[in-house]
Amino acid sequence: MKKLLTVLLVAVMTLSLCACNGGNGEQEPATEPLHLWETASTDIVDFSIDDAEFTIYASATHNSTYLEPVEEKTYYGAPTGKTIVVISFTVDNKDRAETLSIGDPFGGDNNNVLNLDWKLKYNGQEYSLSGLEGGRLDMSPGAIIDRDTQRVIEEITSSNHLLFSGRCESYRVAGIVDFEPESLDDKFEIAVSIPDSKDKYTEYTYVTEYAENQGEIFYQQGMNLLNREEYFYAMEKFEMAGDFPGAQEGYEEAELMYYLEIPTYQDAPDYFKKNKDNYTLLNGQEIADVIVGEWSSSTDYGNIIIFREDGIIENQYISDGTWKVSGDYLEYCENDKSEAYLCEVRKVNDGIYLLYKDGEEAIASLQSVE
Repeated sequence: MKKLLTVLLVAVMTLSLCACNGGNGEQEPATEPLHLWETASTDIVDFSIDDAEFTIYASATHNSTYLEPVEEKTYYGAPTGKTIVVISFTVDNKDRAETLSIGDPFGGDNNNVLNLDWKLKYNGQEYSLSGLEGGRLDMSPGAIIDRDTQRVIEEITSSNHLLFSGRCESYRVAGIVDFEPESLDDKFEIAVSIPDSKDKYTEYTYVTEYAENQGEIFYQQGMNLLNREEYFYAMEKFEMAGDFPGAQEGYEEAELMYYLEIPTYQDAPDYFKKNKDNYTLLNGQEIADVIVGEWSSSTDYGNIIIFREDGIIENQYISDGTWKVSGDYLEYCENDKSEAYLCEVRKVNDGIYLLYKDGEEAIASLQSVE
């Protein structure tokens, strides 16, 4: 009888341990380490760590930079002898029906669980990650982010986050480790456990550096951002793509479109002065042939203006202006409160023109609205 009770007690304790571990009774290590942006897969989850770095302070400002590493002192700071680790990761819930609970094993009886009980490996030692405010690492404080730009979409204030079936989201969280690295730029490893449909977990190890083919990934990100008209971030990605074929051309296109948004801002005047001769100069007749119609104007923050045949410029939110062709120049007065400018008109691309005041300084861009 005592022997039977002992066996039952051991069985109960084993089940309890499994429950506290989020159901991962069986855990198998993957063979090869993964790099940033590479995907760890099971039949129900695709997972990747997109970025991970050491910092002393993380942004506590509730805007698009929330939890990003910063240099200035903030509410989220690591005490002496400890370091903050900021991690961005992406999860795709491929399950046909089940919701995935991220960050907390007690997110619901019917939910699969993706724990954040990750281990950090540095200089041959393994360390646990704890939350910024004590306890285990979870999703609070955390944020849903745009994977390509890393900007915050929505802050997460609960310890777990439910990712519904068929959804893919990217997140940023921050934890603390009980050591200080030799340099905040040092590389390290993170061990994560990914569930499958049979309640088994596979452990994957990520090294916090990019794979050799990362240039292609950055190039694709740059193209995605270019198509989304996120030109500044596209420039960053194309630059990170290095000498990958097409990256330089992508960067130049993104740079041009970025400066066209506000030709008078920061480095844009120098850029357009340097490149002026690369754009086709229109004569008076050519100006008259193209100018009538609807345009997205940089001087009106991308709003639509209409150059009418009678010489009136219709504006959406300000008073109307006037225009006329004077020789080989466009005489351009945006509204009744602005002065008139005599401008060269230069064609940048099909449907895109720059107005150069007195033939020298780019003061506006016009993009045709079809």
